[in-house]
Amino acid sequence: MRSYPNLIPLSAREVDAIATALAPFAFDRIYGHHFDRVIAAGAKAVLEISVARYKAALAGTRGY
Repeated sequence: MRSYPNLIPLSAREVDAIATALAPFAFDRIYGHHFDRVIAAGAKAVLEISVARYKAALAGTRGY
């Protein structure tokens, strides 16, 4: 499977490192690989929410 590495979860430390690396940049839009995978506005806030949600899922505190 060509995209199999995308299914391997990242650790909380790696997710924090990504968030820290992106923190200094101002951005409002994120483009995904496919045309329907675009966050057209508020992308920085969406990233912060996504980081928190991912870390909560790793910790088992997401509360489905």
